[in-house]
Amino acid sequence: MFYYTWKGFVPLHEMTILLDEVLMHLQTGNGLPMLQDFHTTQAVGTEIQKWLIINWVTRTVPID
Repeated sequence: MFYYTWKGFVPLHEMTILLDEVLMHLQTGNGLPMLQDFHTTQAVGTEIQKWLIINWVTRTVPID
């Protein structure tokens, strides 16, 4: 099982590194099932939201 938690604010650069690592685990099958703990997460800024939608999420969806 792949488990991660966010503890407070994470700067964009660090978040991109962390989420790219999560993606790597998901793509290699090393992270299934995955459990996310958001109880200590703070709000995510606009810059991070844009990166997630434009960059990260598009890489998580397999294209046939």
